[in-house]
This record gives sequence, C-alpha cells and structure tokens, in this order.
Amino acid sequence: MKCTAVLFGGLMLLAAGANAQDAFSFADIPIEKEATIEVDLGPEMLRILGDAAKAEDPQAGLALEGITNVRFRMYEDIDEDMQDVLRFVDATATRLQAGGWQAVVRMRDRTDLIRVYMKPGTAGKLAGVAFMMTSGDGSDGSGEAMFINVTGAFEPAQLGHLASINGITGAVGVLGIIPGADGGDDEDDED
Repeated sequence: MKCTAVLFGGLMLLAAGANAQDAFSFADIPIEKEATIEVDLGPEMLRILGDAAKAEDPQAGLALEGITNVRFRMYEDIDEDMQDVLRFVDATATRLQAGGWQAVVRMRDRTDLIRVYMKPGTAGKLAGVAFMMTSGDGSDGSGEAMFINVTGAFEPAQLGHLASINGITGAVGVLGIIPGADGGDDEDDED
C-alpha cells in the first residue's frame, strides 16, 4: 500500500493546483511528528513548473494548466496518533461532503483506508481533489498517513494524461476514476 500511495501522491504533486478553497486545514491534522514529506506549491511555482514541463514535453505542460495550488503531507510511524487521525479523516469527510465535494473512492482493506473526494467546478472542470490515506491501526509500529489537496479549474483527464506520461497508471488506473489513465497509446501493454 505504501508504494501505491507514494506513486499516487507523486502523480498528484505533478498535477497539482488549488484555488483559495483548501479541502482541509493541514494545520489541523492531529499528528505530533513532523511530516516525512511536505510539499506546498502555489500558483507562481506551478506556472514555472508548467513552463518548464512544456519545454520538455508540451503534453506534460498542458497537464498542469488550470492548477493553482497543491498541498501534500506524508507521515510515517504515527501509531500513537492513529486513532486521532482516523477521527480527523471521518470529520473531514463529513465536512467535505457538506461543502459540495463528492466521494469518488472509499476503500477499506483491513487497516488501510483510502478516501478520494472531488469538487465539481464549472464547464465540466474540477475545482478540487482531496486524497486521504491511512495505513495501520496504531498497534504494530507501521502507522502511515498521507493527505493531498489539489484545487483549481482543471480537466479531469489532465490527471490521467499526466499519470500515463509518467508511467504510473497502475497506481491510479485501478481506481477507475481518472479518465485517460489507461495511457491510451502505450506500446508496452503486452507484458
């Protein structure tokens, strides 16, 4: 699960953006330890990254259009905080849905939990994506949590295109929620 979560997190970082509406306050995450990975990309930095991506691959640069902020936190070895984190995820999920975000993935596998919410925008675009993942129940020393908030005004297919460019379609394609995540024209599909 950790590898899939990190790959999915990497996708979201590359495709990241936000308007003024964060899905949740990262300051409210009830974890005593500092995050293992922290990323905060605002509109200016994403514009710079988009321009750099266009110079390398025009398609990759297009995948960043309309994305204005991304926030990402990864925590490891958080067993002592896990029960509080699970309550935070539940409360955040309730608040997101009350704010017009739609649950598109809710997965629980033993002690692993994944929740993905999307906020519809206008003209068929997304206004945001929120991803919350926890792994472990606080009893065996392997507790992990990851939170991603991406907002802006972007096409859902941008996420899938970026995933296919970076060869991480398996991490998101299995969810079946990212249009274009099958990579479409991949030549290596006969493994």
